[in-house]
Amino acid sequence: MSYLHASSSIDARNQTISVIGGGMAGLAVTYHLLSQGPPSRIQVFDKAPVGNGGASAVAGGLLHPLSPRGKLVYRGIKGLYETNALLRVTVPAIVKDRLYRVATTEAQAITFQLTAQKIPRICEWIAANEMQRICQSDTVYGGLVLQNGCKVVDVPAYLKGLWSACEHLAQEKNCQLTWTVTENAAINQDDIIVYTAGSGLFEPNSLLSAPTFPMQLVHGQSLVIRCNNNNNLKDALLCGKYISPLKDPSLVLVGSTHEFRDDLLSPEEVIHELRERTSAVAPHLWEDYIVEKITKGTRVQSERGKHGRLPIVGKLPGNKQRWVLTGLSSRGLLYHALYGKMLAKAILQGSEDCLTELDDGILWWKKKLKQST
Repeated sequence: MSYLHASSSIDARNQTISVIGGGMAGLAVTYHLLSQGPPSRIQVFDKAPVGNGGASAVAGGLLHPLSPRGKLVYRGIKGLYETNALLRVTVPAIVKDRLYRVATTEAQAITFQLTAQKIPRICEWIAANEMQRICQSDTVYGGLVLQNGCKVVDVPAYLKGLWSACEHLAQEKNCQLTWTVTENAAINQDDIIVYTAGSGLFEPNSLLSAPTFPMQLVHGQSLVIRCNNNNNLKDALLCGKYISPLKDPSLVLVGSTHEFRDDLLSPEEVIHELRERTSAVAPHLWEDYIVEKITKGTRVQSERGKHGRLPIVGKLPGNKQRWVLTGLSSRGLLYHALYGKMLAKAILQGSEDCLTELDDGILWWKKKLKQST
């Protein structure tokens, strides 16, 4: 998405906020701007209608606070809380209110049991024989049931519900709110601009330069599979990759690949990789199946730091009110509400001070920017 900056003055008392990107990050910021403010006008620009474009629309929808290694991620509990708060204000978008992290090695089983001891309210250890029954596989070593806020979410339905909640808030608070489908967002130079378009921010002719930021673009492909053996999956399984039931009980989402090259894997290669990575925990899925479609998305993945991969959030360099929230990568569902709420507060105050008060390491990416310039 490219951005055309029109030059005209704007009354500061009648400030407009332009949000570039209507995925999870953009809608979380919009909702919290409305609930905490509101400004007189918010305009959201996106390439597609609500819930129909970008990485958010093809996300796996597995909400939980664990890393791929089965440990609690930085601010994971707070992120879980804030996302559940937004889920409560939307139309029902929850497919399941639990999911399982499967141990495929003895070492993982030991780690997961320690995690269950540290956060017992969310994680409960499941012994090997019970996990084998759930997976219908005798090659697993137990696992965790993730509950009490951990969910399987229909992300497109959630995005549509969150936009509807924004519309109701805007009407209630007398704020003009618009959604514009466009490839070229015409933005007033004096607007407050919030860049939340994920990988779209780093396309040619866009504001942000990918080599300047501590991030990389990662392509992901997932399979929507129809099972023909009446042995359908009832629960979502995490095993490095994910296997998740969809609202249609005969369909399962399996994902995703992790691709750094622009020449993406072929459909045959995608099927081979995902089958190899998931067949041990759900062998019955691959006995008789049809691939209904392959979904594709590109995520912004930030550099790994002492707290893992954290979002890029804050004010962009310069005197203008230009803000950014990106780099959510595979933790978009966990982090979008938390960091969207924090950023909305900073935007309304016109200062990053509240961000550093909430999290003294939140502007980690600015140090990286200085190093690269």
